[in-house]
Amino acid sequence: QKLPQRLTASQVKRMLPLMVLHWMGMLFSNVSVSEVHISFTHTVKAAEPLFTALFTICLIGERPSLKAWGSLMLVIAGIAVATTAQTSFTWLGFWAAMASNVTVSLRTVLSKRLIMDKGADPMNFMAILQCGAFIASLPVALVFNIHAVKDIASRPSSVYFVLVIGPLVWIFNCASIVILSQTSTVVHSMIRAMRRPVLVLASIVAFGTGVSVLNGAGILLAFLGAWFFKFEAVQKQRSD
Repeated sequence: QKLPQRLTASQVKRMLPLMVLHWMGMLFSNVSVSEVHISFTHTVKAAEPLFTALFTICLIGERPSLKAWGSLMLVIAGIAVATTAQTSFTWLGFWAAMASNVTVSLRTVLSKRLIMDKGADPMNFMAILQCGAFIASLPVALVFNIHAVKDIASRPSSVYFVLVIGPLVWIFNCASIVILSQTSTVVHSMIRAMRRPVLVLASIVAFGTGVSVLNGAGILLAFLGAWFFKFEAVQKQRSD
């Protein structure tokens, strides 16, 4: 089996912004979850494909169809309805989720462009990205949140959850980068968004989150828009 190429200084320089974006995407997402119900966070993050489409137009030059844009607008409308009906709403939680959308979408588009231009192996690419994000996050965690690090280290149950969550996040990101290497950025983003209905429903069951009729309608509208977009993308690929 062919060994991966030695990592050069120029490659690290090109990937450094992606490492920071990868870390910031996870950071903002966790900040949002700490402020509002996880169901609300993932409803807002259903707008991620919209940001991915905008960055794709600006940086790669690919343009979604009018039907795709209509589906994305449906997602935005659903988020607006869900936001107005959300009992746990805070502006910090909302803007953190939106910031996660921006950073993750920008990372996705820049990663796709780098893989296309340089022919990088997806698994090696993700391994470097994950290690770089960890290095970027470590000083910040030790300086600004050292008490939380000590608290986790002092509780065996917390250490157990960290050891379980870490490999699961790794597997998810590896699967994500493989999908990105085989599809367009917007389709990749929509595939990622398809997991959000499961997360929302699971959080409602697990944490007993209260959901009003209007809130539920907004969540349903957002995910219907995501489904319509995915359907349009599949139809376009078949016609091509």
